[in-house]
Amino acid sequence: MREALGGYYAYIVIVLFILVVSGFMSFTISYNKAFQMKNRAISVIEKYNNDVNNDNVTTELRDYARSIGYAADKSFVQAAEHEGYDCKNAGWCYKVVDVVGGNSDVKKSYDNGGKHAIDEYTSSYVEVQTFVSIQIPIFNTLFFPNIRFFRVTGATKTVNLYN
Repeated sequence: MREALGGYYAYIVIVLFILVVSGFMSFTISYNKAFQMKNRAISVIEKYNNDVNNDNVTTELRDYARSIGYAADKSFVQAAEHEGYDCKNAGWCYKVVDVVGGNSDVKKSYDNGGKHAIDEYTSSYVEVQTFVSIQIPIFNTLFFPNIRFFRVTGATKTVNLYN
């Protein structure tokens, strides 16, 4: 009887080991896809001078997401929208940040009377966020949207927009 119970525990250990290793592998693959998607989003947005409303940006990124098999769960998108990101696109979110203040690239010129400053150009960059999504329904809804570790963020270079 002891040998029968000992074999039972050995099977449990083997099954748990397989679950842990396969979970780690799926997380690694999903993180790699999210990182690739973030890098592509940054390069495409920079290619169009930080114009995220351009239809070509959305089309290129949607096609790229399909080609690598990237998809984000809706709970991630909802959590990012609460933080001020715009997530109308497929699996990635963005936020345009205007650079103002002492270290900004805002160049001022003055009108004829010299009383009113006019901004010749303003600077901005785009923050991009993608998500590590493992398709385990209960695990996704409980843990992933609330943990920042499962989000991959990056930013484009600062671009000067002339007025």
